[in-house]
Amino acid sequence: MFILVPIAITSYFELIFWPKILTLYHSELLFSGISFIVRLFLTALYFITIVVAFFKNKSVFFWLLFFFLALAPTLTPFRLNWIVAERYLYLPSIGIFTLIAIGLDRLGNLKKGLKPILYGLLIIVIIALQIRTIVRNIDWHNQDNLWIAASKTSPSSPNNHNNLGDMYGRWGNKQKAIEEFQTAIALKPNYGDAYHNLANVYRELGQIDKALENYENAIKFNPYLWNSILIFGNLIKILQLFILNSSNMINLWNTFRKLPKLTPKILI
Repeated sequence: MFILVPIAITSYFELIFWPKILTLYHSELLFSGISFIVRLFLTALYFITIVVAFFKNKSVFFWLLFFFLALAPTLTPFRLNWIVAERYLYLPSIGIFTLIAIGLDRLGNLKKGLKPILYGLLIIVIIALQIRTIVRNIDWHNQDNLWIAASKTSPSSPNNHNNLGDMYGRWGNKQKAIEEFQTAIALKPNYGDAYHNLANVYRELGQIDKALENYENAIKFNPYLWNSILIFGNLIKILQLFILNSSNMINLWNTFRKLPKLTPKILI
């Protein structure tokens, strides 16, 4: 857990000061040894600044601490949330922006004529961030734009490959959909949703054997994925009408019978 704190805090600083990489899934968080040491140093410097500010300037101390405390619930050791997510930064960023405002105000009062220069620089920064916002809004125009944009910034995200598979499936490109679902599974072998979606594509292509195999895997990794349970059971029932004595069908039926108690209720 400790190694995640420097990664998270420095990543949030990057997002605040220049949000170049914006994505729904911040999955690319592997860094070289030197890069991690730099991030560790910057994080240590941040905490040292908090301690110094406690004795030197209570206002600066408060807003520095506010940033960390607002982020603290997301820095848990239980991995119940993403390591980095842009939405986690909404409240904490108030602390950093307030500190920037305090800093600009004090710099402007140090020397006569400095304020117009600082305000000019601030306007340039605001315009640049506005342009970045407009560009990002294009990604959020629809879900397909969002998944395509995320594929460029988060190539190792199984979630996004699953989303891309759904997108290609809706576009009618079944082979590409299969590739994306298989990539999602390769990245996350226990990804029940990806198995379910892959099974759906195989079912649509008439490859029932592969569909059953993947529905079975979907149920294995997520026993309460009711869509897979329902379709899996219905497919077996249909196949039993044609292959009543098949040992393979008997094995599949036995697997189906071992599912959670909710299975019969769904089938009924």
